[in-house]
Amino acid sequence: MSIAIGLPSCGNKPSDKETTTTDSLSHNTDIKEVKAIAKIEPLNGLVDLASNEGGIVELINKKEGDSLRKGDLILVFDTQKEAIQLQNLNLQITTQKQRVEQDRANERQYEAALREKSATLKVSEELARSGAETRQQVEILRKEQDVLKANLEAAQKSTETDRLMIRELENQIQQLKASRADKTIKAPDNGILLSLNAEIGKAIEAYSPVGQFAADEPLVIHGEVDELFADKIQIGQSVSIHLIGSNEKIGSGKIISLSPILQDKSLFYDEPGERSDRRIRRFKASLDTGTTLLINKKVACIIEL
Repeated sequence: MSIAIGLPSCGNKPSDKETTTTDSLSHNTDIKEVKAIAKIEPLNGLVDLASNEGGIVELINKKEGDSLRKGDLILVFDTQKEAIQLQNLNLQITTQKQRVEQDRANERQYEAALREKSATLKVSEELARSGAETRQQVEILRKEQDVLKANLEAAQKSTETDRLMIRELENQIQQLKASRADKTIKAPDNGILLSLNAEIGKAIEAYSPVGQFAADEPLVIHGEVDELFADKIQIGQSVSIHLIGSNEKIGSGKIISLSPILQDKSLFYDEPGERSDRRIRRFKASLDTGTTLLINKKVACIIEL
């Protein structure tokens, strides 16, 4: 819960019963400072690592604390079945390509035979017109030509069918590769693997986070201000950083980003009594040079209004 600090009006001395500190439910109009709860995280926050599909972990390639490059493989699961399917599809493609080669050989054979038969038929027709060849022989040659044409057309259709089958198998391979890609978890960017809750042989559910990743970005303060003071904070205001429950200042910075809406309190509020129906406004604040804090550290902030 945010705390505001108020100062008395000029010329008025506070009585012994008065205090310069008011909680978030008071309506002090002379607020000079607001306290907020915050955590130290990369500029765009922490990334939960999850997969689009579930399965059994087969390989863990990285460990907590490892520095990663974008695309580095972190873990793999349930790929043995897909590997066998991929191998079978590649074998089927090899077989289909051999069939296409045989079909093309048959086409060439029928094309050559058809050219020869057409030439023979032409000569026989000329001879028949002069009476040197019987009409019966001409009809026999014409029927043989028709058979060769039919065989050529069948070979051409067989070639096209086998080629279509190859394309279908290639599409299946692409779908299988996409499915296999969904069964891996890779680094979304350059950064550090903060945590990884996975074991070989352990089941992972789809979209269930198995770890956290911090991108290689500047560390900033991710804080929350109670809705009562949400309209009083602005970009550029100074922020001092303190340990929770201590007045010791451990760093400073300035507000660099403000949420345009009010939201529910986050898990910054770890104690059950800290959660309520009240809402908060989120902000980000830079850390001045020389301020060194661990990622995910919970701190208290004082924003100077």
